[in-house]
Amino acid sequence: MKGNEPIAAVATPKGIGAIGVVRVSGPDALRIAHRILKNPLNRPNLIQRNEIVEGGRTVDVVMAVFFQSPHSYTGEDMVEIYCHGGRYLPDRILTLLIKNGARLARPGEFTMRAVLNNKLDLIQAEAVLDLVEAKSDRIARIAIENLTGRFSHQLQELARRITKTLIQVEGNLDFPEDEEWLDIESIRSEIGRIHQEVNSLLEGGREGIRVREGPLVVISGRRNVGKSTLFNQLLGTDRAIVTPTPGTTRDYLIEELKLGPDFIRLVDTAGIGMAQEEIEAEGMRRATQLLDEADLILLVIDRSQPLTPEDSAHLSRTEKKRRIIILNKSDLQRKVDMDGDIEISALTGEGIAELKRMISKYLFELPPGPILRRRQLDLLTEVERYLASAQKGGYLETIASDLRGALDALGELTGKVTSQDILNQIFAQFCIGK
Repeated sequence: MKGNEPIAAVATPKGIGAIGVVRVSGPDALRIAHRILKNPLNRPNLIQRNEIVEGGRTVDVVMAVFFQSPHSYTGEDMVEIYCHGGRYLPDRILTLLIKNGARLARPGEFTMRAVLNNKLDLIQAEAVLDLVEAKSDRIARIAIENLTGRFSHQLQELARRITKTLIQVEGNLDFPEDEEWLDIESIRSEIGRIHQEVNSLLEGGREGIRVREGPLVVISGRRNVGKSTLFNQLLGTDRAIVTPTPGTTRDYLIEELKLGPDFIRLVDTAGIGMAQEEIEAEGMRRATQLLDEADLILLVIDRSQPLTPEDSAHLSRTEKKRRIIILNKSDLQRKVDMDGDIEISALTGEGIAELKRMISKYLFELPPGPILRRRQLDLLTEVERYLASAQKGGYLETIASDLRGALDALGELTGKVTSQDILNQIFAQFCIGK
């Protein structure tokens, strides 16, 4: 990528809307914009009424602003044009900018230039994508924290401490005659403390990934205990087909459900038991597989009937998993001889509000750490491995090598030592115009 090429894109979604935003960035951004604007943008950071013109004809009446380098999102000269929305005008203005010297930006190229011009580090850039893709209040709040540099500052402090320790170790390697001044146990203790902090970040980061992707909550139980009715009641819509016939649900259904500031992926599964036919057996196989993947199981028991061998087998199968035992059909006479975590009626809605609170408590009681992407989690895991090795190292040379490896992984995490190919892969996930 040539950073001196002027780029342009529409920054707002396609479709009908009140306002469209068109951006152009690069050394010639102002000159290109002036070719299509009726009045020049003489003062930076001053938004002004203007007109888009072509061949003496007004294309649109707009607002426009010039951001002078380095005080812009990309760190380059940049012009933003706020035009009337819709399908035609934003694309028409983009076409004029390209006709006058800009090229169409690649996905994420504006943010990539912000990284290359040190306006953002890679952690902050990926937080932009997290914010755009946020599906809940909690995810948006954590993404904002990452965007404003909270996680980056934590990583910078870790890098500073690792560098300080490495200097001590390498100083002793360079001047072995001064070995008496190096306290190897204090070095190991400091590495251990750093290692512990990285482990804490990893633990919180894994939780953050789970929160962003939406915890998987699986409704499970034998046939005809009211799983699909509960699924519909939680969603507030008749998403699953419900009949009195056992085995109506053959395959699983999955929907997103918002719970306060969070959301989950809720799954309705086929009833588990003795299959009558091949398609039913496949539905049960998939239901069993989902139990292994679930973050939480909603195990449904029909309280209006005595406990069956199938119920007992399912209770035993899920005993060591995170689960809520639900005694359903509280609107009918109780015949089951066991206690559950909650009694509800999926038919009438009794107990559903309390069940939702229980689900939130099980899944979101502890605040998650930074929202990590898979790339970030892998690199932070690499840092942890290097530090664990350094802490156990018996020779100064191996300790120094491990500390340098940890620093390199941290540098790749924040983008300081990241190759262009990796950057291209990361920013390909962004929309054009961001």
